[in-house]
Amino acid sequence: MLGFNVNKREVVFRGKLTAVSPLRVGAGQGHKITDLIDLSCIKVTIGDRLIPYIPGSSLKGVLRSAAEGIIRTARLKGNNLNACYPYLDSSCAKRYGNKLMRLQEEVKRSEDVEEAISRLLDFVEKNYCLACRIFGATGIMSHVAVKDCYGIDGSYSFGTRRGVAIDRRTGAVAKRALYTVEFLN
Repeated sequence: MLGFNVNKREVVFRGKLTAVSPLRVGAGQGHKITDLIDLSCIKVTIGDRLIPYIPGSSLKGVLRSAAEGIIRTARLKGNNLNACYPYLDSSCAKRYGNKLMRLQEEVKRSEDVEEAISRLLDFVEKNYCLACRIFGATGIMSHVAVKDCYGIDGSYSFGTRRGVAIDRRTGAVAKRALYTVEFLN
């Protein structure tokens, strides 16, 4: 994986997230048949309490998505910026991943490591979009680290809501359709 061993600057943001409407960051389906909630919020035990949290990877995904939108808007205004769509075949990782792996292998085998690294970094700089260079891609380490966000001040409560699943094919109520979702107020 391509790393960044020189840190030229560090910017730290600290903040407080406030949910203005019910929020659910899920832990998937309930684990036991006796669970009353089918889709619960993700929680961690701190001391003797279950605390809700948002994984840093989820927050980073939201940041990346917002940054991609800003980058694409700037490109529309004539700047030479770009942001790929990570899940399409035209993404940086799919277009350049094989070449990147070959260059990384070259670094490992090279007699002149600095020259090989220079070629590798030049390739990434010239080919990968700004979003991938900042937030990372397959084989490229991110410049952004986001920590988990914990609900530590106790000013939250949990709620539940019942729902009925709809069969997409028939448009009717699906079998075993009743489910319960937990959310954070």
